[in-house]
Amino acid sequence: MRDAFCLAYIAILSPISIHTAFAESGAEAWLRYSQVKDGATSLPNRVAVVGNSEIVRTAGSELVRALEGRPGKRVPTGELPNADAFVLGTWRDIHPLFPSLSRSRVPSGDGFWLKTVRQHGAKYWLIIGASNRGVLYGTFSLLARIAQQQHVLTLDDSQSPSAPIRWVSQWDNLDRTIERGYAGRSIFLDNGQVRGDLTRVSEYARLLASIGINGCAINNVNADPRVLSSEMLPQLVRLADTFRPWGVKLAISVDLSSPMAVGGLTASASRSSPLPRLRLQPPLGLARSKGRPRPRRLRLLPSPRRELR
Repeated sequence: MRDAFCLAYIAILSPISIHTAFAESGAEAWLRYSQVKDGATSLPNRVAVVGNSEIVRTAGSELVRALEGRPGKRVPTGELPNADAFVLGTWRDIHPLFPSLSRSRVPSGDGFWLKTVRQHGAKYWLIIGASNRGVLYGTFSLLARIAQQQHVLTLDDSQSPSAPIRWVSQWDNLDRTIERGYAGRSIFLDNGQVRGDLTRVSEYARLLASIGINGCAINNVNADPRVLSSEMLPQLVRLADTFRPWGVKLAISVDLSSPMAVGGLTASASRSSPLPRLRLQPPLGLARSKGRPRPRRLRLLPSPRRELR
């Protein structure tokens, strides 16, 4: 095995736990997975994750979560299982392990390729991504097919998204209200800052990833200038860190008067002013606030497109 490739095998839990009954909260939405477990009896009980990407590891964990409770066992690291298994990874990492795969089927962008192959007497269900996100999207696609009782014993399906940017926009305010009263209270913001408990944010990011959403603008388009304050930026990093395992990028709407309201500018921005210093913070995706005109006496310098990684 080449040193360039790192294989981590995730064991599917073997004991079947007995859970007490609980009321349906709806939090799992379409990712309950009860039908997946029922429809996966003829599928492998081993999952191999190729590579070190956090997003690809998330995909492997999701697959294990969906199949949890089926009999399984831990397999050794450092080589492909010599028995039937799911294998997840990007094309760059998967192809050296399966050199017979045709490059012509490789997807683009955040696309994925679901492919079954036989090699050395074992059968593998490959989830190949053009990117790390593609592996995650392919995993969710395979799980959806299993839940819908589609035929998955033989697969050769390559898909690529038609739009590279697939974002949702929240209208949340810093005081935890949501513009026009939509959807209850904010899961992101409260009392002028990012909430301490981001458990529901992670759950939301998982739902977004399951349908191929790769970005989320968290705040109201009628933005509060404080969202760019020095106190808020480290808190936004916490949100970005919560989104990142699911391949979701964070964006914020900004009031274009923020350099004056928050940065203290009185005229044009220069390289020594607070505005360029904001660019040194972890990169953000920015959107102009609705109905908030740019101050006429403030000249904004062009800025490179930056996104919160």
